[in-house]
Amino acid sequence: MSRKLGFKLIPTELSTFFLGSIRQTLDYRIKNKIERNDFFNMMAKMYQGESKDGNTLTFNEIAANCFIFFNAGFETSSSTATFALYHLAINQTIQEKVREEVKSIVKKNDGKMTYEGIKEMKYLQMVVDETLRISGPVGIIVRVASKEYEVPKTKLVIKKGTLTLIPTFAIHNDPDIYPEPSKFDPERFTDENKLKRHPMTFLPFGDGPRNCIGLRFGLMQTKIALVQILLNFRVLPTEKTPIPLVFEPKSPILTPPNGMWLKLEKL
Repeated sequence: MSRKLGFKLIPTELSTFFLGSIRQTLDYRIKNKIERNDFFNMMAKMYQGESKDGNTLTFNEIAANCFIFFNAGFETSSSTATFALYHLAINQTIQEKVREEVKSIVKKNDGKMTYEGIKEMKYLQMVVDETLRISGPVGIIVRVASKEYEVPKTKLVIKKGTLTLIPTFAIHNDPDIYPEPSKFDPERFTDENKLKRHPMTFLPFGDGPRNCIGLRFGLMQTKIALVQILLNFRVLPTEKTPIPLVFEPKSPILTPPNGMWLKLEKL
């Protein structure tokens, strides 16, 4: 029905630009025999029927995969960075602690922000993890059961092909798993504390073979943004800052109903 009515979720101008960019990149790599160790190279091989497992992709399937990579990777990263700044603004002690870590590691790397340096920032990772727990952009994970599964200690059987919704927001804010769930506490994500919980109680990116394909990409974007801001500004709440945090009920991802208002004070 959508096709017959010409219904589109994506504006024609945007899809034309994106399809053109993908076509140009694909043709250029194939014509010039360019090999790169990246996501696009893997899809190009499948397009040419050269993948090791024999699977193939059409051009439209490649474009769709690229689009979801960008769409999922950018919106969620900016939302996570925004929520992290919010929590740091109303928790100044935590903000100063993560800033000191960032300054220390950047100084150790001759004043440069490097990939290896960001990976060293353990407390920054804890702050991001706690942000994803308390206000992660995606509140539900949608999956289809690949085989029949009996839920342990119940009589419930999930049949093969069943559409399943995993309520990550509810799990992340369950007081039996995370005491005082509304409290922003990065210490929940020390190595020691993580071992005390079942690994499936933290699912901001899903898990298993269908977990988020842009996990590392998204996390790195978020952390780069936070490092740049924390090195140069103190983040403070304003009169318009939503305290406590509330969410827009009609939005498919978690977002404040009236935007996020914060003050940046130059250091």
